[in-house]
Amino acid sequence: MTWRPWSDLSPTERRRRADDAGYADLTRRPASPEALALCRDLMNRYVLPAKLEGRKTRVGAATLKKLDGALGAIVGEVVELASRGYAMKLSTRKESFTGLSVSRTSFEDVIGPLVAAQLVEHVPGYRDAAGVARAPLFMATPELVATVKGFGLADRISTVHFLKRHASKSNGEGSQDSSVASWLSS
Repeated sequence: MTWRPWSDLSPTERRRRADDAGYADLTRRPASPEALALCRDLMNRYVLPAKLEGRKTRVGAATLKKLDGALGAIVGEVVELASRGYAMKLSTRKESFTGLSVSRTSFEDVIGPLVAAQLVEHVPGYRDAAGVARAPLFMATPELVATVKGFGLADRISTVHFLKRHASKSNGEGSQDSSVASWLSS
C-alpha cells in the first residue's frame, strides 16, 4: 500500500483505511539496539524539547520513564501496523485509556510532537457519510518510515525490534528492561 495523505484519499479510500486500521493496545516496547536507538533519537529530537518548552526545570525521572514507555509503545504500534499497510486507531477519550499501559497524558505528550514533526499523520475522530462514528487514526508518514529504515528497522518490526509486553498495571506505563530513559539519564 502506497502512503497518501488523508486529504488526498477519496471517500471510499478513507472508509477502507478506517475499516482496515488496527486498534492500538499500546503494549509494544523497543527490544533491539536499533529500536532503542530510534526511540532515543525521537525522544531527544522531538518529545523532550516539546515537553521542556516553557518550563524552567528539567523533566523528572518518573515523567521521563512514562514518556519513554509511551514513545516505545506508540512508535512500535504505528510502525508495525504501517509495515502491514494499516493505520492505527485509538479513541483519545480519557476513559479509553483505562487498562492500557500508557496514560492519556503520556500519549498526548508523545503523539503531539510526532504529529507536529510530520512523522505521524493524525486524523481526528469523525462521523462518516453513513453517520458511523470513526475513531481517530494515526498513520506513519514517509518521513517516519525513512527514519525507521535509517536505523536499520526495515523488517521484522514485530518479531525482533518492537515486542509486545504485558502492562504491569492500569495506566502504569508498563515496564521495560532496557529503556531509553536509562540511556538518557546516563
